[in-house]
Amino acid sequence: MQTVSQPLDVTGCSKLKYAPKLAIKVAKDSSDRDVSVTAGVTQAADEAPSKSLTLGFAGSTLGVNLSSVKLLCTDVTSSKCSPVGVATAVSPLYPKPLTASAYLTGSALSPTLTLVFPASFPLTLVGNVTLTTRQASFTGLPDIPLTRLSLALNAGPTRCS
Repeated sequence: MQTVSQPLDVTGCSKLKYAPKLAIKVAKDSSDRDVSVTAGVTQAADEAPSKSLTLGFAGSTLGVNLSSVKLLCTDVTSSKCSPVGVATAVSPLYPKPLTASAYLTGSALSPTLTLVFPASFPLTLVGNVTLTTRQASFTGLPDIPLTRLSLALNAGPTRCS
């Protein structure tokens, strides 16, 4: 048996590969002009994990829309909140994808996207939304290898644009 004490001296991290690939997919809603958008990043299982991630969205998918204020959620544990999308995380350390509900949180002037992963990995990630650049930035990602992390925003009445 080997004993480890804090601080744990981890070395060699700078030698790990780091080559994430970003992707975006747009799908038109057949019943109206709305589109759903999925933005994500993929990495090889042996790459260094990301500490932060900024996802960009094309066109008017993530932009100023005063009617979306009604979707603002002040308490993600409330049954009154409606998800505006779904996040999916895949790790080589877990046998199946982890799925989170995405909620529009924050305020009308300073919106955020909150991703709520349920048990067996209860984790909440909050991303700052910048409407002028149509981006959501997440910091403080857990230090686990992810081979895919994607965020799909709904089309239609529960979209967050």
